[in-house]
Amino acid sequence: NVALELQNSNSVFRDLPKFIFMTLWAKIVAKDLSNIAGITFEVPLYTLVTNFRIISQKDFSNVGIFYRKSFTPAIEESKKLLEKENITLQCMCVDCDQNQKTSADNILSVMNASWERMVALEKVEAFIVPTDNFIVNTNSLAEFWIGKIKKKKLPIIATIDLLASEKFGVAVFTADPDLIQLGSQAANQIIDHFENKTPMDKIGFEPTISIKSTVNMHVADELGWKLKKEKLERITTIIK
Repeated sequence: NVALELQNSNSVFRDLPKFIFMTLWAKIVAKDLSNIAGITFEVPLYTLVTNFRIISQKDFSNVGIFYRKSFTPAIEESKKLLEKENITLQCMCVDCDQNQKTSADNILSVMNASWERMVALEKVEAFIVPTDNFIVNTNSLAEFWIGKIKKKKLPIIATIDLLASEKFGVAVFTADPDLIQLGSQAANQIIDHFENKTPMDKIGFEPTISIKSTVNMHVADELGWKLKKEKLERITTIIK
């Protein structure tokens, strides 16, 4: 990590204010840096799930997610927020077994071995695809997300808009950051520090506040997942 090396060797860099934007899992990436603030780039799972429920005719209450242990704090925070909406986030850590090396193949094996139990015993009604290339990649997309989850007619929602595109047609609903509004949010942080003299630790990391959403109606029809037509006006892009 170049920034961390500079911080350890250069006092000027260490004291400089550092803003982090458009970086996935920014809090984790920057956890050892000083004097930092920024915006978390990934759409909060709370926002993703609750926006999907708004447009769904079915009032689901159990959503599944696979995650790596380094993302545990974000997962725990999302669980608490969703519990307030009477939604349970059913979680499966894919690399918590210390006897196994963390690799895409091993993670895929865990997912293949776990999903049916999550559906049968934990009553998972939909799955989240996180922004993590260990969990969604060429192999897992074909073998697992399409070959298992979509084939079972379980809706997939994601923070990667490409998954709802005509080309992929995997997710029924996606939400990703609105980059124009993200720029305004970032500018406000910078102004707040340099003009209003707000300390960096007071600014901290803010969640992305504005999203662009996509619904793939063809996928919804394939799954038999009914959507509320009167709520679709809130969707940025509808693929028919």
